[in-house]
This record gives sequence, structure tokens and C-alpha cells, in this order.
Amino acid sequence: MSAAEKRIEQMRNNPTNVKFEDIDWLLKQAGCQCRASGGSHHVYCNPDKYVASAPYGITVPYHKPIKKKYVKDALAYYDELMDMNAE
Repeated sequence: MSAAEKRIEQMRNNPTNVKFEDIDWLLKQAGCQCRASGGSHHVYCNPDKYVASAPYGITVPYHKPIKKKYVKDALAYYDELMDMNAE
């Protein structure tokens, strides 16, 4: 298991203890860009891929720690983008 896989697995196992920097890293691994930052909210989207469940990307607020809901949303978005890479 690579270091990246271990880092992702830690996020899956303990979504209550995830830093914003970890979510930023995760989404950038999937090819996302930070499209907009309105105050404390950052919007991530992949300009090359269309995800039906989140056509405009996902919004992640910059809080410490990040709420569990946003971590799970980011992981689900990451999984969808990576599944598209596998096809």
C-alpha cells in the first residue's frame, strides 16, 4: 500500500479528524482545481470530467476540523472521479 493510499484510508476510517489540507490534497490528486473561494468556502471541480451527482463540483468550507459530512462528500467525489479514470 502506497503512502497516498494509506492517507486516503485514514480519512475513510476517521472522518472526524481530517484537516482542510488533506481534503485539498485528495481532490487535487483526482485532478480537481479550486475554482472559487468565497470567503471560507472553496469550490473544487474537475474541468475535464462531468460528475452527474455534482455537476458544478463540491464546496468545502475551511474549518478546523472539517465536519464529517464534507469529508464523506469529498471522498465520494474522489471515488467517482477515480472510477472515471479506470474506464
